[in-house]
Amino acid sequence: MKIVSVINYKGGVGKTTITANLAAEMAYRGKKVLVIDLDPQTNLTFSFLKVDEWSNNFEKDKTIKFWFDSIIDGKRDIPSFNDLIISKGK
Repeated sequence: MKIVSVINYKGGVGKTTITANLAAEMAYRGKKVLVIDLDPQTNLTFSFLKVDEWSNNFEKDKTIKFWFDSIIDGKRDIPSFNDLIISKGK
């Protein structure tokens, strides 16, 4: 397993675009790809999902924020990471 990280503190340097295109190309080549969007603006997510699809199906309980809130508030079961993964493709 290889891990590729795209990290830069500065904004506007193409992190989202590079990540989306790298992920798409690797998936096209048959590789298993996990893309984690930690940006609150969810722009990377919108590279792969339509905004309406995101709002209707995933925004409420398929986010890293939901996971953290579950730990902090202790009012619900903590979801596993598998619960947060959205599978697209095949």
